[in-house]
Amino acid sequence: MIAGRLFVAICALALVACQDATVEPAPEVVASVVVEPAAAAAFLETIDAYGSVDFATQQARILDSAAEVIVEQILVSPGQSVGVGDPLLRIRATANSALELSKAQTDLKFAEASQARTSRLLAQQLATNADVDTARQATANARAALANVRSRVGGDNSMILRAEAAGIVASVDVARTAIVPAGTPLLHLADSGRMQARLGIEPADLARLRQGQSVTLVATYDGTLVATAVIDQIVAQIEPQSRLAAAIVNLPPSSGLIPGTTVRATIELARREGAIAVAHAAVLYADGRPYVYLLDAGVAHQVWVAIGKDDGKRSEITAGLAAGDSVVILGNYELEDGMRAVAAPAVVPLAPASQ
Repeated sequence: MIAGRLFVAICALALVACQDATVEPAPEVVASVVVEPAAAAAFLETIDAYGSVDFATQQARILDSAAEVIVEQILVSPGQSVGVGDPLLRIRATANSALELSKAQTDLKFAEASQARTSRLLAQQLATNADVDTARQATANARAALANVRSRVGGDNSMILRAEAAGIVASVDVARTAIVPAGTPLLHLADSGRMQARLGIEPADLARLRQGQSVTLVATYDGTLVATAVIDQIVAQIEPQSRLAAAIVNLPPSSGLIPGTTVRATIELARREGAIAVAHAAVLYADGRPYVYLLDAGVAHQVWVAIGKDDGKRSEITAGLAAGDSVVILGNYELEDGMRAVAAPAVVPLAPASQ
C-alpha cells in the first residue's frame, strides 16, 4: 500500500518537472551561396564557320610566256620565297618559235639590203627620196619585229625567267619538258604579306552576312594562334562538292597564319551593348519559366525573369533584374523563397603543381 502511494508520488513529481522544462527550438537552416552582381554586358550574335588560309589570289602575279616554249628547268618550288631578279624557270623556243625568230631575222636582212639598194639608185637618180624613206621605214619595222620576237622567244639559246618582284611562289603550273603554248600561265607569284581565308558558309546563313563584319579566326592546330579581320567578299554560289557558299577574309600581315592552315572562324553578325547579364548557372527553371535567386539582407528571394541571348557562359536578362542586383550563381539549387542565406567567397580552383 505504501509502495503504491510512493510510486504515484514519484510519477507526479516527474510530470511536473516535464511541464516546467523549457523546449529548445530546432536551429534555423542558413544556406551558404556564392553571389555575383548582375552587370551590363555586350551580347554578340555570331555564327561559326571553318575554312583554310591561302595566298590572296587577286594580288598574285602570273608569269606566262608570250611565245610557244619548252620548259627546260624549274628552278623554284611552291612556298619558296624569292627576291627581285631571282631565277624561276629556264625555257627555250620550240621549233615553231624558232621558225618565227628565223623569219624575223630574214625579214630584217632583206629590208636592210633593200634600203641599201634604194640608196644606190637615189645616187644614180633612179629612185626618189620618197622611195628611200619607204625603204628606211621597212627596215625599222623589220628591226622592231625582230626585237619583239627575241623578247618573247629569248633568242636562239635558252632563256631564264626571273622574278620581277619579291614574293612567294604560290604555284608552278607547268612540268619540266612541257611544251607550253603562248599565253599559258607558267607560275603564280604571290605577295608574301597578302593572305586570305576562304570560309565555308551554310546557304541558310548567307543572307545574314555583310561585307565588313568582324571575324575572329583560330588555327585548329594551335588555339593560341588567333587573328582578327573582316569579311572582304561574299561568294553567293554553292560549291558542288562541299555544298557550301563562301566568305573571303583578307588577313593582316601580322596574323601568323600560313598558307594551308585550317581555321575555325566566329563571324559577328550583331552586337547589343548594355544588356543585363548573369552567369548561365544562375538561371533555374520551374515549369519552363526561368527564375533566379537574389540575396538581400541575408534572405534569398525568388525572382521570375525573361531570358534573351545565351552564349553558354552568360545569360541575357531582358526583364526582372537591374544592374547591381546580387544574384546567386552557386548553391541556388538548395534555396527556397525566403530562406536565410549567407554569401561565401567564390572558390578559385588551385593551379596544378608543377612537375
